[in-house]
Amino acid sequence: MSSIKANGVAHPILVRPLDEATYQIIAGERRVRAGRSPTEEACAADAIVRKAKGEKAEAAAQLGWPLSKLDRGLALMNLAPQVRADLDRRTIRLPKFQVRQLPSVNR
Repeated sequence: MSSIKANGVAHPILVRPLDEATYQIIAGERRVRAGRSPTEEACAADAIVRKAKGEKAEAAAQLGWPLSKLDRGLALMNLAPQVRADLDRRTIRLPKFQVRQLPSVNR
């Protein structure tokens, strides 16, 4: 991020309009994701799941993600607020497959 502040963006993203308010990223999706915090991405994924009325497969297809990645992203929503804040500040990093939903236990 510091190099972007110092030098600007060498290769901007390419988008195309889908309708009046929606655009699709054609090139540069990784650059966009790199600029987002992990919880921002999880919140965006959660909003798409809600828009798809809870249909995770449909939401994953809209995001272009495998269902397992969507599940990992949604699991971030269940982390303690302090842990989410530390992830956003990048003071802690989780390996790719670290976060997962634990089964609930009936007591």
